[in-house]
Amino acid sequence: MVYISPQKEFDEEGKILVKVQIDNSLELGWAREDIVLITNFPHEYNDIKALVLDDDTFCPFKPTVSKINAVLKLFEMGLIEDELYWLHDLDAFQQEKFTEEDVNLGNKDMGVCNYGRVPMWASGTIFFKKSALVLFLAIQKLCYEWQVTEQKGLRYIAGSSVHEEEVGLGRWVKTMNITFNFNTTNMDSNFRQAEKPIRVIHFHLTPRFILPFLTTQNRTGRILATERFRKILVRYGITT
Repeated sequence: MVYISPQKEFDEEGKILVKVQIDNSLELGWAREDIVLITNFPHEYNDIKALVLDDDTFCPFKPTVSKINAVLKLFEMGLIEDELYWLHDLDAFQQEKFTEEDVNLGNKDMGVCNYGRVPMWASGTIFFKKSALVLFLAIQKLCYEWQVTEQKGLRYIAGSSVHEEEVGLGRWVKTMNITFNFNTTNMDSNFRQAEKPIRVIHFHLTPRFILPFLTTQNRTGRILATERFRKILVRYGITT
């Protein structure tokens, strides 16, 4: 998880999100040494100490590109090993356990979801291996040259997420099932195509985005957040 800020601190939502994320991950059985929080300021919560990177990790024209910069700095520091990594936004919440076999990158180097019926890449979840270095470098290069988001950078180097034709480095990117990054876009159609149970739900902590997950006020007519995860949100007064 990456949070790089020019203010060198979490905003009000971030202060809650980081606690929810860490508590949730530990509750799901993650080992503390496998939870990597990356910031540009000192932070510690529940015995998880942030890895502090330089302020130049921040991308001023598209802040979300900062997570690409952060991953590349981990490569430079020799901290990326021959393992599977999961890079995800601070507001993308894992609610079910899953394994490497569930992710199943196979011979691909990176796995990214899209927006369901909308084929644009959705970088809220990125699975990657050490061999994905060339992909991250190419994404960063295009983002800075064209001043675009990492999602558009991936589009330029890998083509469409539907892989109708392999473009450039697209043969090394797997389109993941939307169960790994289920958000408020096209909820009805995306629910039908999502592998169940839904592993990751993605939303900001505002009523507009909370209600579709914590109530039946969505086009699926279902409560999409698990009871276990809802209890964590209750703990922090996000819902009752």
